[in-house]
Amino acid sequence: MLAIALLPLLLVPSALASPVTSETRAITLSGSPVKELFADGHFNEEIAKRECSYTQEKYLRRAEHEKAVSGRKHRKAKRGVATVDLLNYGAVDQAYVGGLSIGTPAQTLPVVFDTGSADLWLATQCFDSCPVGYFHANESTTYVDWKRSSTSTYPTGSIHGKIGTDTVTVGGISVAKQFFTAVSSIDIGFKDAPFAGVMGLAFQAMASYNKPTFLDNLMSANKLTQNIFGVYLNQGLQLGSSLTLGAIDATKYTGALTEFAVETQTYWDIRASGYYVGDKVVYRGGIRAAMDTGASATYLPINITNAIYAAIPDSQLGYFDPASGAQYYNFPCASTASVGFTFRGSTKKFHQTAAALISAASPVGVNRCVGSVVGVDINDSTGMPISVIGVPFLKSWYSVYNLEGASGTPTVSLAAAV
Repeated sequence: MLAIALLPLLLVPSALASPVTSETRAITLSGSPVKELFADGHFNEEIAKRECSYTQEKYLRRAEHEKAVSGRKHRKAKRGVATVDLLNYGAVDQAYVGGLSIGTPAQTLPVVFDTGSADLWLATQCFDSCPVGYFHANESTTYVDWKRSSTSTYPTGSIHGKIGTDTVTVGGISVAKQFFTAVSSIDIGFKDAPFAGVMGLAFQAMASYNKPTFLDNLMSANKLTQNIFGVYLNQGLQLGSSLTLGAIDATKYTGALTEFAVETQTYWDIRASGYYVGDKVVYRGGIRAAMDTGASATYLPINITNAIYAAIPDSQLGYFDPASGAQYYNFPCASTASVGFTFRGSTKKFHQTAAALISAASPVGVNRCVGSVVGVDINDSTGMPISVIGVPFLKSWYSVYNLEGASGTPTVSLAAAV
């Protein structure tokens, strides 16, 4: 499922925009964890399957667009001076959601800010008990129904609605006539989720209706100081996770940012060159790696996942999902193994914490845990494998997404999160 999640600096290389601290208005994201455990503490296989299939389908759909957009230069946008306030919705671990307002008068709803998708969609009906509410389209005087249907089909269900436009506000900054999907039918495991929709932060080429994204519209209207945003995901259930639009939050990381070129300008993918358990390299090879704040697990090709868990003592395959082909491993909860990556352009190893490798307790016993690294084969339009780097990794690293970069090509930068 939204394999859900979401999501600054002391030293910035000259190629990056400078940190903005005193004037930055930022939005603080938070939410509730996806329920991967049953009440008795056992691993919930059905929820895990839905999360995996949602993430898998996001990238399968994107493969259809890649040949047309790969290598295309992102249009230049003028530099604005406005900044964005960030609102704190509470504490979170896996599912990171933040406030978004839509319509006239404004209706405020919690949404997931997802770097792994480009669409904005909002529920317009009450599903189950709808504890977080939904968008009342008929109460907005600025809502326009474009009379166009939109359906996304996944292995475990579908999302159906109509394309519309309305005024959308995040952190006090607004875009009029923003395209989005007003969802009227959901059958994919979102019904019990702690959010009313998704705000995609990937590139317009991935939007199902191929209209400017919220970020595109902020840029074209000169509403960002810099065409950049940063994501900080706090560890555990602590407060403080944040998305900063138009600036880098220098208080959220230590050391210097390391910058990597984006490969396709579809999703935020950089090139992984090595996969590690501790200091031991278990796989070398150039594989595209998409940074995905909407993925509650890290999804790697099965051969790489097998190599990772082979290097973790007493690991074993615990569950196989025949629908997606996903493999879930378990291992002793007391393990101190840390999974890490290198990315093209740097020899630096980027490890997630050992605690981040644990996603949930396994049915085999209280002393064994399910790994947050899941094996599943997802391929691009040329048949080459893709890695999806999700929240377990991003909780250890402050991530910066530059829509232009020094040369006009988008970049992703990483620095150790505080």
